[in-house]
Order: sequence, then structure tokens, then C-alpha cells
Amino acid sequence: MNCPKCGSLLPQGAPFCTVCNEPIGTTGHMAYGQQAQGVPPVQGYGAGQGYGGGQGYSHPGQEQGYPNAYQQSYTQYNPQAQPYTQGYGGYYGAQPRRKEPGAFLNAIRLLPAMFVNSFRDPGAVLQGMMERKDFYTAPLVAGIALLLTFLSCMMLANSILPGLAMGISMLSGLGSLGLPIGAAGLDNARAAIINLSVSVGGMAALYQLFAMAIPLAVMMVYLCAVSKVRFSWELLCACFTITTLPTVAAELLALVGLLVHPLFLLLLTVLGMVTSFVFMGNLLSRVVGKPENAMVLPRILCICLSILFTVVLISLIGGTLIAV
Repeated sequence: MNCPKCGSLLPQGAPFCTVCNEPIGTTGHMAYGQQAQGVPPVQGYGAGQGYGGGQGYSHPGQEQGYPNAYQQSYTQYNPQAQPYTQGYGGYYGAQPRRKEPGAFLNAIRLLPAMFVNSFRDPGAVLQGMMERKDFYTAPLVAGIALLLTFLSCMMLANSILPGLAMGISMLSGLGSLGLPIGAAGLDNARAAIINLSVSVGGMAALYQLFAMAIPLAVMMVYLCAVSKVRFSWELLCACFTITTLPTVAAELLALVGLLVHPLFLLLLTVLGMVTSFVFMGNLLSRVVGKPENAMVLPRILCICLSILFTVVLISLIGGTLIAV
């Protein structure tokens, strides 16, 4: 052992330097690879395996390369939140993807395939939207559904109102209705019918918005509050898209059916609503991960609450608009 100040050779364990009286620590300057007495060696980088041992560095991923404190798994230092229930965990557990610059165009490109696949396997469409974190398809589908509802109801009103107005005028007379007579009066009557048709289409689009939002709200309350599924915007957008696609299909067919008979609009609207509820029940089973027979009562309850809340809210809004 050498003195750290003057470099004189000292006997082992000397407390002071015999030349310059420099105090010497208990450990001193030990030779390379020499361990202090009482300090346990650390495997991997200690004596015999580390710098002076001859075996070189230990691989960081091997058990001998770190002390025992580092042998614990990464999940202990980064605990995950409460896992999803069976059926939904596989969707959320996929590796998240970065948003691409053309994500909106990609949503438009995939929309026809999603439209067809939603009638074959809604759960597969849900899984695909969750994996690619699709936030654009939901507002796109909502906009298409509202636009088609507006057009179909406006066309229906435009085809019914002229005949209805003519029948009323024949029974009560134009003067009692306050409608002018003559060519100018007919033009004004057509303009009034068009404006009224636009108003009817706008109200129908507003009602359709509530008819799409209320079942989704009931569904999310059941999943998150009752079944304890962790809320995510990916789940919300995917469920809304899948339950709204039947409405889009019904409105598309209604535009064609109006050319045959106005009653086709009502029949197809009811058919689209029933299909949306069927999709909602399918998604409830897939997200919660329970068998079909165990989800019969929750499905019926969610459907009945959705219809009840929709009818009550639309009645209140319709009554308020008429009163104004």
C-alpha cells in the first residue's frame, strides 16, 4: 500500500504515513481488482468477472450482469392500469400506431370495406378500428348519415306537401289559407313548400343525431360503469361507427325507395334502427367478453333504455320547436 500524498511504501493497515504523517483511510488505495474487507462482491462487474477478472463485461440482459435489485421484471417498475376484460383486452393491447398524414384519406378509402364487413362481422370491424386508432371514420359516417337523412326527409316532404296543400285548399278555399291566387301566388307557394321541406329535413337530421347518440351513450355507460371497461376514445369512435352504418344503409335505400312510394322511408328507417340495435348487442358481447346467453338481459335492457330515452328527448325537443 502506498501513501496517497507522498507515495511512500507503507505496511498493510498503517493508519498514518511514516514519512509525511498523512492519515490513511481504512480502505486506502487498493490494487486493481482488490476488494475491501467486509464489502461483498457484486457479480458481473466485480472481482473475477469485471474489469480485472478476465471474463470481460457481462451482458446487460443476463442475470449475472446486475445486482439482485435489477433482476425484477419491468412490469414491477412500470405497473399497468387495470387490464381490460376478456374480449376487449386483445384489441387495446395491440401495438399503437402513429398517425399517418393521410389518415383521413385512408379512412375514406377503407369505408366501403368497413360498410360491407360490418354486416358480416361487427366485432372484426371493431378490432380493426381499435388497432389502427381510427378517429376519422366516426365523424365521417355521422356526417353521411345526417346528410342522407336530411335529403330523404326533404324529398319526402317536397313530394307530400304539394298534394296536401292542394287538398286542403280544395276543402277550405285558398282565401281562408291566406295563399295568393295567380302565377305569382303559385311561385310563392312553391317557395314556401321548398322552405318547409328544408325545415322538415333539418328537424329530421336533428332527430337522427339524437337517435344515434343516445344508444351510444347507453352502451358506453353499461360498458364503463357496469362492466368496468376502461373508457377510451378509440372504443367510443368504433362503437359509434358500427352502430351508425346500418342507418347509412337504410337512408341510401330510402332515397331509392322514395321513387316507388313514400312509405318505404318509414319502413327502411325502422329496419335500420333494428339492425343498429342488433349490432349494439353484438358489440356488447364482444367488448365484455361474455357468452351470448349471458348477455341476453343486458342487451334487452340497453335497447329498451335507448328507445325510451330517444323517444322522450325527441318529444321534448319537437314540442319545444313547435311551440317556438
